[in-house]
Amino acid sequence: MIPLGVLASRRPASGGGPIEATYLTSVGSSTSLNAYTFTSVPLGAASAHRTIVVAIASRGHTSISSVTIAGSTATVAADVNGFTGGAGNNRAAVCYATVPTGTDGDVTVTYAGGTGARNCFLWFWHIAGPVYVRDYAATMDNPAVLDSDVAAGDFVVAVVRGNSFGDNVHTWTGVTRESAASNVYETAAHSVDSTELPRTIRLASSNTLSHSAAVAVFRGA
Repeated sequence: MIPLGVLASRRPASGGGPIEATYLTSVGSSTSLNAYTFTSVPLGAASAHRTIVVAIASRGHTSISSVTIAGSTATVAADVNGFTGGAGNNRAAVCYATVPTGTDGDVTVTYAGGTGARNCFLWFWHIAGPVYVRDYAATMDNPAVLDSDVAAGDFVVAVVRGNSFGDNVHTWTGVTRESAASNVYETAAHSVDSTELPRTIRLASSNTLSHSAAVAVFRGA
């Protein structure tokens, strides 16, 4: 593990009922920028306490300065930035925000800086009510050990930014592959039906070079 760029804090399981999460869409850009804007991203049905979860995988940047979703500032739940032998900064992060209005909206990701070839890919989930972060993990190790505490009704989001060398294949344990931009960028998720302290969440990539992987566990507030 390396120090996490985490703004959210862990809390024990309590409060709200099971989360009903719906995968929405993915967007991305291979343009070398330090700030990205994705317009008219589908956000699903609006509600007063709607939560949008976004997984981010990117290359070539330093720290994340901000993420906004339809004007709402997102909180970083888990974040790791791995440097891979001159290939650039490989970042994986999971963020979330309360976004009460609009069925679509602009999404911005701003980094503190970056060099060389850069890119940014995002995946989105809709949750009808408020959430908090139950647990999180992040690592540059391969295989990645992302074991996290979960309780029935929780929702788990995981993301990896791997390497672009060769025919890289990601194999997940404890979560199910949701979507991928290529053999480099990939997300996985899981709706929890029983308490596990912790749940075994692992990722093995066929390319043995280091990568960045992050996971966040959400619970209804």
